[in-house]
Amino acid sequence: MTITRGRPRKFDRDQALRQAMGVFWTSGFQGSSISELCQAMGLAAPSLYAAFGSKEELFKEAIALYLSTEGSAPWQALEEDTCLQAAISSMLCATASLFLQTASLRGCLLVLGDKGLSPSSGSIHDWMKKQRDKKRKQLTTRLTRALSEGELQRDTDIDALASTIFIFMSGLSIETADGVTKEVLFRSIDAFMSSLKFLKKKGSLAPHFRSSNC
Repeated sequence: MTITRGRPRKFDRDQALRQAMGVFWTSGFQGSSISELCQAMGLAAPSLYAAFGSKEELFKEAIALYLSTEGSAPWQALEEDTCLQAAISSMLCATASLFLQTASLRGCLLVLGDKGLSPSSGSIHDWMKKQRDKKRKQLTTRLTRALSEGELQRDTDIDALASTIFIFMSGLSIETADGVTKEVLFRSIDAFMSSLKFLKKKGSLAPHFRSSNC
């Protein structure tokens, strides 16, 4: 009897990719084995390779899915608020909320997904760095707009400010993965917002920016 191998008849590529995203989000690229991915996706290894080409390409598609779905919330918050104070606060609140929404504390897939890579996986690290650089650029663009609209002091170093905010966001990811509590995360956001002295404060709106109200 001939056994035919290949893609299952009712293969749902989008659903399989979402399952793969979950595995990568929990274990990162290096920690996710092909067998673990196959089990989560409901595919045999030949079917996985036929559909996605390689583990590397599957990972890239999973990152793209993450950025367009769960991982998009903080960046949408950054763009939706017209006031820069509210935009930064909302982005950080959305970041913490994203990391806390699942039982498995995983942090940010974009920040942690390529950590612990072996030297042979350098191409993945380079690709991930480019994705993070795109987000840094988005943040820089938003800050530049705020500077032109008079929401920042004229001598504000936009690049340094963008790096400061991005580093803090990355720290939220690491702290969440380490099990830091929701209360501590949001208190940290409050403290961080209070430290941004270069913002032109709008005193009457100050309570809106407390992360505990998010």
